[in-house]
Amino acid sequence: MRKKYTAVAAGAILGLLFSASCPASNLSDYLDLAKNLFVTYVSGEDSAAAGASSAAASGTDASAASAASAASAAGAAASASSAASAVSGDDSVPDDQWYFFEESDGSDSIQESSVTETVIPEAVPGTEAAADSAVMSDACAQAYLEVLEGYRERVLLYDWQNSWGRYDFEERTGVETELRPAVLADVCGDAAPELIFAAAKLFQYEYSWMAGAADLYVYTFDGTKAVRLLKTDVDYLAGGGFRYVLFQRAGSRNLWLYSSCGDENWTVTFTEYVLSGSGLVPNEVWQEKTWPDYDYGMMAEYQHNGAAADQWSYESAKSAIIQSMETLLLYNWADDEELSRKVLTLAPQGMTYRSAVEKLSAYAGKPQQEPVGILKEVPDEFIFSSGAGGWDCQLFLKDDGSFTGQYHDSDADVVYVCSFHGNFTDFRKIDENTYSMRLENLYYDRTAGEQWTDGGLRYISTDAYGIYGGDLFYLYLQGHPTESLPEGFLSWARMYMSGYNATGGDTPYVLNIYGLYNLAGQEGFGTSLQDILQKAWYASEESGYARESSAAGMQENLQPVQNPQTDPAQNLQPAPAQNVQTVPQLLPFSSERYLTGADIAGFSADQIQTAINEIYARHGYIFRTPEILDYFRQYDWYLPSVADASLVYSSCSAVERTNIEFLSTALG
Repeated sequence: MRKKYTAVAAGAILGLLFSASCPASNLSDYLDLAKNLFVTYVSGEDSAAAGASSAAASGTDASAASAASAASAAGAAASASSAASAVSGDDSVPDDQWYFFEESDGSDSIQESSVTETVIPEAVPGTEAAADSAVMSDACAQAYLEVLEGYRERVLLYDWQNSWGRYDFEERTGVETELRPAVLADVCGDAAPELIFAAAKLFQYEYSWMAGAADLYVYTFDGTKAVRLLKTDVDYLAGGGFRYVLFQRAGSRNLWLYSSCGDENWTVTFTEYVLSGSGLVPNEVWQEKTWPDYDYGMMAEYQHNGAAADQWSYESAKSAIIQSMETLLLYNWADDEELSRKVLTLAPQGMTYRSAVEKLSAYAGKPQQEPVGILKEVPDEFIFSSGAGGWDCQLFLKDDGSFTGQYHDSDADVVYVCSFHGNFTDFRKIDENTYSMRLENLYYDRTAGEQWTDGGLRYISTDAYGIYGGDLFYLYLQGHPTESLPEGFLSWARMYMSGYNATGGDTPYVLNIYGLYNLAGQEGFGTSLQDILQKAWYASEESGYARESSAAGMQENLQPVQNPQTDPAQNLQPAPAQNVQTVPQLLPFSSERYLTGADIAGFSADQIQTAINEIYARHGYIFRTPEILDYFRQYDWYLPSVADASLVYSSCSAVERTNIEFLSTALG
């Protein structure tokens, strides 16, 4: 504590010097200045330790021996995370933290708000999940679920929220890769959670629909239905942007919203919302406004509940609010250093949209959606094209996995065309934003290479570009972090995201469309962002066409274009068979028990290498060698999804790692 006492003493001495050398009429002003000097800054180096490991486990493919050592290094590496500690009577203090001096008699201590706050009821024993399920009835969960699913497009179109975990407060860098715009939290003080979420605000610009702002919604359950308590602006993309933090303070369930917005002129606001009548209304409001003066300095004014306030009162109240933060609900980021460091000590409560839907579905006793059922959410039309209008392939995907489509290309007086239909099967959920499916059948209306003339043009039937040649496809849902998408998909699909790009760059933080990826050909289909925006616009309140917020009322699917040439009654020519065959594994037990010399007796070096690759294949490693990739694609269980071999190795069990080392040693 020596640093703190030294700084306080220095401030006191300076205050006395100022008061001794100034007229009595200005004494109070200088005393105020001296009091402000009691704000002390304790400097030091951050205690955070960070470790990194990036070993390329090249034991797959060609060099198994080097793979084992590199992968072992990757598995052994670990990272340390920073921890925040509070002052507890000793000489230790958190690094880089601000402290406000308080007189021992409390005369200058920070004053808490005089407004009576709702007291938190007794905590419900047990886990968080158990507590939620104990107070949330099936009817409440179902009502919240209908509200959230009714706002689905708008929640997913809010794609520019940022993440504290990836934000560098010194360099102002980092982007969000996992948006968490929804949360369940008790706001009314009755131990029953309210539904809180952020959703894009849509508007028409000329003949298109846009999204550049977001609203915050709070819903409660009145025993029979979901009732809205609050709707207010929470985020937008304009000027210098908008920073916000939604939180609750210790000892209260009232909502507090920190917001910071502006460009040259900047406004910072702390607003407390309390339950009044049938809604949440602003109660306690502290505000700071700053703007540049003519001498390249900054001017500032402060307000409390609309009335003028002095800087000391504002800073004191702000510090009290920040230090009493207890529950972090929703956020993007903050400009204030004290607030941002406090936030980093709290566990975020926000959920992704689909995590919130799954949680509410579980509480409501609603069966989990089958993988093929996700197609009801997906738009029908997917497009794969050159982007210049030279050629394109349209695929119309139905809810049962069947599809129709057309392909066309032209070169002078020659037109290449293809009409096709077929179906996808073997739908599997990879994660909450990714599904895999296999091409079961692909049929053409004409044999590839067939020619005919019509209207002075020569037509040549061809293959379905983008579909033909693939058997494993990935379906990427709106809201998928683009950072983890393969470049083979993004290189084709970026053009479909360009109708609105929240980041101002080439690729949004998250996928604002739906995508279909042919893994073998690295060909990416995308949906129309304008179609998604248009659908969400007509379902939004701003459009004037809004219906009741229900999953059924908001999710109308366009009917796919029917191609009369794909009638099964016609004499259609099937595309070359691409069905996957299940083949025996070399060492199917290598992930279950430790291998011995007897297991590989008589094995060649190629067979031992294949046995190593089998372990990696079970974890979805995407092999760089085409022949090895083709070999494992024979297996119906092989779902290539991870390109980093070190990540695959780290996900292996202890048995698998030992077996990899054993096989690598056997290779010599």
